[in-house]
Amino acid sequence: MRKKGLIACISLLTLLAACQKTEGEGGSSSITGYVLVNDYDSQGDLKDIYYAPNETIYIIYGDNSIYDDSKRTSYDGGYKFTDLFPGNYKMFAYSKCDTCASGVEPVFATVNIEHKGMKVDAPLITIRK
Repeated sequence: MRKKGLIACISLLTLLAACQKTEGEGGSSSITGYVLVNDYDSQGDLKDIYYAPNETIYIIYGDNSIYDDSKRTSYDGGYKFTDLFPGNYKMFAYSKCDTCASGVEPVFATVNIEHKGMKVDAPLITIRK
């Protein structure tokens, strides 16, 4: 009899843990933001500043170490990730880096969605071209 009670208790705890929603898709919140480009010429002088059309923007859910999704910015440099659960999110885009072996480095913006249905504006991500 005790064994059945223990199994029922463990099953209930497992079910409750499975119902907890973590960062990611399936919720009702969204994150919007923009990517700005500082465009330099070959001498290193700033030649133009503009919002980045068709730039890849990545999102990381919670404490993940790799990105979970990506999108392209619109003609105006804007992006939007929808249907998110409350939690912590990091967006990033790659920026030119003259001192990096790969030639690029990520530039991050971090946001916290506190409750269902939130519409969060992410900090501006500024990259170099």
